[in-house]
This record gives sequence, C-alpha cells and structure tokens, in this order.
Amino acid sequence: MHRNNPVPNSESTEWRRISIEMAVLRNAFITAFIHLLVLTRLPAEEAYKVEVYPRHHWLGNEAHLHIPSKPPVGLLVFLPPGGIHGLSGAQLPKILEANHVMTITVAPQRDRLFTGDAILKELDDLVRGLVEQYEVPPGRIAVGGFSAGGIGAVRYAQFCLKHEGTNDRLAAVFAVDSPLDFERWFNATELYLGRLSLAGRELAEDKSVLNALRKAFGGSPTEVLDAYRRQSAISTNIPDGGNARLLKDTPIRIYIEPDVKWRVENWNRDASTFNLIDATALINILRLMGNQEAELITTHGRGYRPNGSRNPHSWSIVDERDLTRWLTDRLRAPKTE
Repeated sequence: MHRNNPVPNSESTEWRRISIEMAVLRNAFITAFIHLLVLTRLPAEEAYKVEVYPRHHWLGNEAHLHIPSKPPVGLLVFLPPGGIHGLSGAQLPKILEANHVMTITVAPQRDRLFTGDAILKELDDLVRGLVEQYEVPPGRIAVGGFSAGGIGAVRYAQFCLKHEGTNDRLAAVFAVDSPLDFERWFNATELYLGRLSLAGRELAEDKSVLNALRKAFGGSPTEVLDAYRRQSAISTNIPDGGNARLLKDTPIRIYIEPDVKWRVENWNRDASTFNLIDATALINILRLMGNQEAELITTHGRGYRPNGSRNPHSWSIVDERDLTRWLTDRLRAPKTE
C-alpha cells in the first residue's frame, strides 16, 4: 500500500501566513511602545549645564552652557534679549555643540541695553574664566546676539579691540536686527511716537526706550551728544561710523528682515524708524574700509515668532545651520554636514 503524501491545505497555509505576519506586527508594536515609553521619560528641554554666578551684578546669576563631549575648539558667547530664556527656541547652541564648539548663553539683569562699560567688563571676566576652565584655544572666541543682545555682542567686540578685555580680538561677531546707534535709536523712537500721535496712538515699549536711554546717558542726544556717540557701536551720522571703525578687520554679520511694506501696513513704521539704517551703514562703512568679511544678510518672509505670528523682528530670520558653518569656519572647527 502506498502512503499518499499529504496535500497542503490552502486554507490552513493562509492562516499560518497571517499568524506569522500578525506576530511580526505585534512584536514591532511592542518595540515601538517601549521606545515611546523611554522617550516620554527624557527631559522635555534640551540638555545644557546651568552655572550660577552669585557675584554677578550686571549679568544674570544664571548662565546656560552647551559643552561638547570632546575638548572645545572654540567658544560662542550668546546674548539673548529680555532674559536668559529670551532665545530658548534657538537651535544654534545645540548645533554648535555637535561641531565641538562650546556655547555660553547669558543675559543682563541690569543695563539691559548694554549702554555702559561695566557690564562688558563683567562679561569679559566670565569669558576669561570659561577659557581657563575649559581650555578653549586662544583666539577662538565668537560673540553674537539678537535685538538688544546684538548691541552687547558688537560692543563687547569693540571693548576687546580697545584692549580693555582679555582678548584683543574675537574670531567672529554677529547681531540680529539690533539698534546699534543709540543716537539714531533715540531720535527714530521719538519720531515714531510723534507719527503715531497723528492717529491718537502711543506705544509704551517705545516710551520706555526713551526713558532708559535718557537715564543711561543723562539726557537726550541733543543735550549729551558725546555720551551717546562714545557708547554707540556705530554713529551713523559720522562718515567713519565712530566706534564702527574698530571692526575694520573683524569678521562680522548683521542680519535684518526689512520687509518695509509689511512694517508700514502693520506697525506704521517706515524705513527711518527701525534698525535698517544701523545695519546697512555699519556693513557699508566696514566694506569701504576693506573688510571683505563684513556681511549684510537680508531676508524676506522668514520672520515669525514661536507662536506662529508674523514678525520680521524675530530670531527665525537666521538660517542657523548656515550661521554654524560661518562660525565654525572662523573658529577653525569641523564643518557641518
């Protein structure tokens, strides 16, 4: 008697195939679920080291450090506006960390407009301590900031160039939409408030700027012009820009999103009442002096706040990966991918 070979049952074969696929899917789901549980336990904020400096008088007592896993090839001093969390959404420190560049983020608690030299001296003391502690190579320090932080960045570079700081010269400087001429800023703000009054309006923020500048310098530019020009990063009414000439050999970028039509239609600001004059004058003067590494970066339609609202005066106008490449090239760090 011959034993017949069993004929495979097509229905049972199909069920076995389905069972195997279901098992694979189940295992994949379990793996993904476990990963999700792990991720939800990670800190919501990006990792940085918080340092406390209780002896600070001008700068805030808290600073945030992004420290690379390998010895840093350079240091960025990052100055946000309005407090230590003023640029909490910026990815620049994290990207630089991946490129072996250390970043310290610090903001003022007094003299928030960087009108005096005392805050620059305290910033310099902080930088000197970091350079020694983390063995940052000599000459590999950059500084940058947004809005009022950009004032501090450019003024600190000039502070060093006047041989008043630890470093005679910085590797790179950048400022994002910053009012760099205190004289021009005061007069433009006064003009803007006068124009708003035509419609029976006023703006408390701009009135506070006038009060802060009057207090810092002891009056208006009409009353104490020398005080304004002595402390301004640039004096746009002077052919050589006043303190601007100090930057004739320094790599510098100034970012701004003019979008004049939007500003007129939404803020009633014309070109004479925002930071466009400072930005263009500074770069123009430096290039006339032979600084081919003085760059004006203008954008259109990039300015948005984290909540999605349109605002040309925003950190989002900066291409952070392009800025990283520019900084690391000047700090002689490995380039980004």
